[in-house]
Amino acid sequence: MPRGTESTSTTLACSLQVLRGVVLAAFVSLIAAFFAVPPVRGCCPAPRSGQSAINADQSVIILWDAATKTEHFIRKASFKSDADDFGFLVPTPTRPELAESGNDAFPFLTGLTNPKRIPRAAGRDPCERSTLPLRLDGARNIDLPPILRPASSSAAR
Repeated sequence: MPRGTESTSTTLACSLQVLRGVVLAAFVSLIAAFFAVPPVRGCCPAPRSGQSAINADQSVIILWDAATKTEHFIRKASFKSDADDFGFLVPTPTRPELAESGNDAFPFLTGLTNPKRIPRAAGRDPCERSTLPLRLDGARNIDLPPILRPASSSAAR
């Protein structure tokens, strides 16, 4: 066997051992990092130390304004707490623009999405197939009241 071949194969074997070690260390680090990070909640009340605050109920309206590429997030929430005051954490990708919003939109949408009650004739089987025409065009043809219109589109109407 030529002298240079022995040195090359030894170097290659050492390189493969180092590579295996690096891959194994990276894999172990990845698994350890996965299990070491505790789960986090996206939104949560933040009361003072020793006090509690629980999100008891909430309704959310999300509107997308394509013209300004802005998402409007309107939230109505109630909390149960023994604290006089507390914060609420909401992670966002950028600094949000905050503003007060009334609650007028929520009853409007509740009325809009309530099921339509159709009186049935006495003695008719309620499971019988209906021949009533259905509208499947969603909310595209609904004229939103000013409270639900994004700021940029309310001026255009």
